[in-house]
Amino acid sequence: MEDEFEGLSYRELQVRCREKGLRATGKAEELLQRLLDNAAGEPASPAPATVRKAAKTPRTSRKAAAAAPEPAGPTPAADKAALLRAAASTPLPPRSEEKLAAAEQKKWVHAQADDAGGEDEDQEEEAEAPSRRRSAGSARRRSSQSGGGAAPSSARRGRSPSATRPRATTTGLTTPLFLVLLVTAAAAAFAALAVPYCQHHDCAELARNLPELAGEAAAAGWGAARARALAGADAVQERAQQLLAKLSHGSAGPPRPPACQFDAGAALHAIMPAGEAYQGLKAAATQLLGSQGAEPADKPAVALFACAAEAGCHSAVRELDQAAADSERCVLHLDGRHLGDDKGALQGQLADFLRATPTGLVLLRRIDQMSPDLLPVLINALSEHGAFQQDGRPVATKEATFLLTSLMPSTVFDLMADEIRFKQEAKTQMVVDFALRSADKEAAKAQAAALRRRIDLVIPVGVDPFVEEAEAGAQHTADAAAYEEAVEIAVEA
Repeated sequence: MEDEFEGLSYRELQVRCREKGLRATGKAEELLQRLLDNAAGEPASPAPATVRKAAKTPRTSRKAAAAAPEPAGPTPAADKAALLRAAASTPLPPRSEEKLAAAEQKKWVHAQADDAGGEDEDQEEEAEAPSRRRSAGSARRRSSQSGGGAAPSSARRGRSPSATRPRATTTGLTTPLFLVLLVTAAAAAFAALAVPYCQHHDCAELARNLPELAGEAAAAGWGAARARALAGADAVQERAQQLLAKLSHGSAGPPRPPACQFDAGAALHAIMPAGEAYQGLKAAATQLLGSQGAEPADKPAVALFACAAEAGCHSAVRELDQAAADSERCVLHLDGRHLGDDKGALQGQLADFLRATPTGLVLLRRIDQMSPDLLPVLINALSEHGAFQQDGRPVATKEATFLLTSLMPSTVFDLMADEIRFKQEAKTQMVVDFALRSADKEAAKAQAAALRRRIDLVIPVGVDPFVEEAEAGAQHTADAAAYEEAVEIAVEA
């Protein structure tokens, strides 16, 4: 008998156990031992209900199974007919409980049939449990790698399944694919434009000249941008000055007086020596003195008239005064010999005149006799952005014209043939003269040097000494010829 069961597999042993009404769970040795005991005629112990079966059995089925009497003898669990016969042999309950007992009996029969068929399912579930656990673990690892961690169960967290659903990623405009498509489209557009152009032009020549053309275009663009920026800055500055002027003077202030007219060409024609050597200086002086301003525009025009004699300075002042259209309103006469050393008085005169006539002419005669103590006032008036403070308000001097006269030694006029040397020598003589007439020679020299830098032109006054010498020689020759002719006439007579 033992040889009959030795070659059977585990599944076959389970089938034999079920056929004989034995418990078909446990190890293969246990199943074999049960079959051998059954074959020897020993009673087999009923199969105890497992925890899994108890969990699967409904509560009503367990109650019905407990209430129903166990069938006598080893009844096969899988034989439903035998179970039904066993149920039929059971005594009936009272009539009041007839229906309840019948229902419980029916449930018990079905439960026994389910237990008989569920043993195979339990064994299969136990064999498949490790593979399911491995599959679940690998699925959790994949989800943690893709989503940054294992997604918790919605039932455990109390959230709906939609809350644990991963968020969809949107493709933006900065993805590599979009950038590649954009560059490709730009290259295609450039090729579509360049090919027709190269068919009608010399692209090789264009490629060689491209750096130079790009440089020229950049320089032109920079120049245009700089010009626009400077023009905008000038416009803003002019507007700011206008607003400041309105705020300082008030909206109902006096209107601006008309500009003074000065015929610099006529005056210089009468003052300067004649000759081709002086035409360039005369043209520059005419442009400077006739434009009511110097370069830069924030500085007044300043000219020094160098005289060889006192009469020359007087005649120069007379011609300059007559060249002004309205001399009473537009010309301020100052004499260095009568100004004294009161800086406040000189500043007050200049401020009053320039406030009433911003474009007026200031004629300062004989600066070589002016006190060195007045140099700071004159330097302030002739500087860039020069202005005086009067009653707490600034009085600008940039639109005025300052004409100075000074008596120079004859050594200065010996250099009239060279315009640059003549200008430097005249300014040097002015600095030396102020230093010699001051008690603090170093301070006076420094201030006179500052005044020297603010003088734009040095204009000679009177006739060219070389011309005078030539004219005197010609007159002497004419007189000598006339004398000889008279002598000859007298001899003939």
